[in-house]
Order: sequence, then C-alpha cells, then structure tokens
Amino acid sequence: MVVVGACAISNGMFRNLGSLFEKKKRIISSSANTDIKIIGIVNLFLKDQFNHSSQNKLFNIRYNQKEGILRIEAGNKILANELSLRLAELSYQFQKKEIRLNRILIR
Repeated sequence: MVVVGACAISNGMFRNLGSLFEKKKRIISSSANTDIKIIGIVNLFLKDQFNHSSQNKLFNIRYNQKEGILRIEAGNKILANELSLRLAELSYQFQKKEIRLNRILIR
C-alpha cells in the first residue's frame, strides 16, 4: 500500500486500460463482422430465391445487433408473402453458419 497525501492507494486498485480498450475493440469488430455476415447471407438467399441484386431495391434489409432482430422490408405484399413461405429455408441458412437471431420480421 502506498500513502499519497491523505489517500491510501493499493497496487491492485488500478486496472490496465490498454487491455480494456483492446477487449472493447474486439467486441465492436466482431459485432460488425456479424452484421456483414447476416446481411451477406440474406442477400445470397434473396439472389437465389428471387433473383434479387443489391442495386434494385425490392428488399430493404436491416439488422439490429442489440435486439438480435433481422428486419426485411419487401417492395410489395406478394414478395413479402413469398418470402414468409420460404422463411424456414432462410432460417436454415443461419443455422448452417451458426448464427442465432431472436426474430426475423418481414414487412
């Protein structure tokens, strides 16, 4: 224990901030990689099933990392209904990549 002025400071009281920042940086980069993987899987699925490309805006894809919600907004009700019928196939694609989602919302 070191006595400084009127305060006593023990050696174990301070933590290494460098390791804390490195841990936060790893968490942020892994979450960004997860976002990219999820959107990539959905884009590949939509391309195979609906001949969708990212240039045409038939589908709008959003993923909320905090809540684990994937939101796919279709251009019209017919596309949304077709996608909902093929939801089990999309879910299987995520299972193959070992990605867990709380919910998949189709609008």
